[in-house]
Amino acid sequence: MEDPAPTNEIQEYITFFYRCRLNDVEIAKEMKDHYNQDKYGLSVTSVKCVQKSLGLLSMRQQKHNVDSIQRQIEETCARFPTRGIENI
Repeated sequence: MEDPAPTNEIQEYITFFYRCRLNDVEIAKEMKDHYNQDKYGLSVTSVKCVQKSLGLLSMRQQKHNVDSIQRQIEETCARFPTRGIENI
C-alpha cells in the first residue's frame, strides 16, 4: 500500500488548484506532477481531507443560498447589463 502524499509538500498546490476552481477529481489529476508518485499516492478522498484541514470548503459545505450570493449576482448584472440570464 502506498503512503499518502505528505501534506506539507502538496498543500500549496492543492490550494492553488482549489482557487482555480477545479473540482476534487481534477485536482487529484493535476497533482500527479507535484509529488513523488513512486513513493506516495493521492486519491480524491485524500484531496478532500487535505482541503478540509486547510479550511477550503466545497460549495455545499459553504451552504450558499440566493441571499448569500445576492451581491455577486448584482455585480454581474451591472457588469453585463444587456445579457440575459441564459447568456451569463
